[in-house]
Amino acid sequence: VLILDDTTSAVDAVTEAEINTALGRYADEGHMLLVIARRRSTLQLASRVVVLDKGRMVDTGTPAELEARCPAFRALMTGDSDFLATSHNSHNELWPAEPATQDDVTDTGDKGFVARMTRVPENAVQQALAGKGRKVTSLLKPVAWMFVIAALLIALDSAAGVGVLILLQHGIDSGVAAGDMSTIGLCALLALCLVIVGWCSYSLQTVFAARAAESVQHSVRLRSFGHMLRLGLPWHEKHADSRLTRMTVDVDSLARFLQNGLAGAATSLVTMFAIAATMFWLDPFLALTALSAVPVAALATMIYRRLSTPAYAQARLEIGKVNSTLQEKVSGLRVVQSHGQQELEGARLRALSERFRATRVRAQKYLAVYFPFLTFCTEASYAAVLLVGASQVAAGEMTAGVLAAFFLLLGQFYGPVQQLSGIVDAWQQATASGKHIDELLATEGTEHLGSSSVLPVTGALHLDEVTFSYPDSHEPALNKLTLTIPEGMVVAVVGRSGAGKSTLIKLIAGLYFPTHGNIRIGVQMLDDASLTEYRRQIGLVDQDVALFSSDIAENIRYSRPSATNEDVEIASQRAGLYEMVCNLPQGFRTPVNNGGADLPAGQRQLIALARAQLANAHILLLDEATSCLDRTSEERLMSSLTDVVHAGKHSALIVAHRLTTAQRCDLIAVIDKGLLAEYGTHEQLLSAGGLYTRLWHDSVSSTALHRQHNMKEETPG
Repeated sequence: VLILDDTTSAVDAVTEAEINTALGRYADEGHMLLVIARRRSTLQLASRVVVLDKGRMVDTGTPAELEARCPAFRALMTGDSDFLATSHNSHNELWPAEPATQDDVTDTGDKGFVARMTRVPENAVQQALAGKGRKVTSLLKPVAWMFVIAALLIALDSAAGVGVLILLQHGIDSGVAAGDMSTIGLCALLALCLVIVGWCSYSLQTVFAARAAESVQHSVRLRSFGHMLRLGLPWHEKHADSRLTRMTVDVDSLARFLQNGLAGAATSLVTMFAIAATMFWLDPFLALTALSAVPVAALATMIYRRLSTPAYAQARLEIGKVNSTLQEKVSGLRVVQSHGQQELEGARLRALSERFRATRVRAQKYLAVYFPFLTFCTEASYAAVLLVGASQVAAGEMTAGVLAAFFLLLGQFYGPVQQLSGIVDAWQQATASGKHIDELLATEGTEHLGSSSVLPVTGALHLDEVTFSYPDSHEPALNKLTLTIPEGMVVAVVGRSGAGKSTLIKLIAGLYFPTHGNIRIGVQMLDDASLTEYRRQIGLVDQDVALFSSDIAENIRYSRPSATNEDVEIASQRAGLYEMVCNLPQGFRTPVNNGGADLPAGQRQLIALARAQLANAHILLLDEATSCLDRTSEERLMSSLTDVVHAGKHSALIVAHRLTTAQRCDLIAVIDKGLLAEYGTHEQLLSAGGLYTRLWHDSVSSTALHRQHNMKEETPG
């Protein structure tokens, strides 16, 4: 059984005829075909047609039988919708009350000193939203004071810890050895005070460091996302496998290091410095003995970094491939399941995941040698201090309190050394993540093509000898194409599949930029204009409709957020969406989830068309935007679109594979192998006898041929 769900809606008539011929042979060989189709030429393949309306079977029979007796079938083929019985909701039912939602939490309600002092600075958010700064470090400046306060608190905590050990040494030598209980009590009381100071310092340091790190994470995510939205379509196509990783894994890795690793590293360094200074103050020779292993540990750290850095960088690339594959296969889950390729895709992901695992294991092997070696250095230092210190105590050159303090200081010294070594792993990942984010922010955006910020809202659209080539392509997709789209006219673009029609739409929409040539509105060159301002005058609807998680109304209103409910209804009526919405229980408040995956493809296209209508754009671009619509819906849309364009100073460019759609347009541009082959009205092009004539005859003959083939099957032998 071969199931085809409107698979020929986006191909030209000639290609469709070839496909239908092959399918006819496939059916003649005894195979079963189940075809969902809207084109009459495709329906002629069928020996039986089932007409559905609102989930119910209206009628079934051969195309000829349905043409004779079924009004619904005739309406779908001709666009006559008078037979339809529609049940409309009242206006209130179209706009039911929105469900109460909890607003995003931006204020925890804490009014204390710490909450006021550590709240995310507004200038940090504004800087991120403004798109300032090409490096991650530029986003640290607004919260630098938080890190400074955290560093001072770390120093205070370390000083308190060292002070406790000095009091211990003094208590042993002056209190325990002399039997002076008052000295012991005083040292204990002072040590308790220092412990309280250290506890308070550590708590405040944690709060400041955490808030600073979360602020940086918030700013980096906003900045990265905002910058990514300003990058051109070619960049997104080139980095499709890594852009999600930059927004998730890289940002989270950087934030974790800033919150935990950076504070831990600062604490370790300050503690090590304070302890080393105290050791030299107590006994310089024993301090040199205790710290003799530090140069060896430092050398080991340098070697570890040199070996592990490439492994961590490779791991970032591998996890990006894993994430990209997961996203791709989940998005195409229906295709995977329909072809029974679950095991194959599982094996592919397993291979990618295995490469990531192997890269991480290689980095962990270096780690497995590095950390035990640091432990060995620590234990060797203990042994050396015990040997030298005990000898000095026996010789009367050192007190027992100093030796005890040394052992405790040494334990606190190498503890931070090991913690610092552990932070190296997080630092390596954060460094790689920061580099990826810096590369993203350093990429030039495309929001401004020139210095001008205003484009004329009237005038024809001109393409002057426009040439465009895709990267790594030897042949141009468009070659010196010159085309004028007059104001107040609907222009169709037709041609064989792969001729360059969609490329033309993307160039006019400002998604791609010409390799050579110019695009202008009136006399204003697009190169001298603000791309953002230009795009506001463009309404684009393509085959791959993008909807967002909200409801139907908000998806329509996306092109003009200030639009009223009445504006949304008018746009819906122009797009032919209104009647469909009237039959939905929640009307315009019908939820849209998962990119509109829960809606039929035709309804998604109607929503996108209504969104474009609401924008009231100067130029409307439709790239096979009606491929999933039935004939009735398409007729309504074309009639409304033609009225709007003719009534105002608008223009419309429609890529159409249904030549009956092109026939309704004012002008038709025929593209062939990136060149403008013909340009004129339907009648002019037919009389010219060129490529359009052949496409038209192929379309008509395809329908007739399949009707004849179907009639032969019905004729008794």
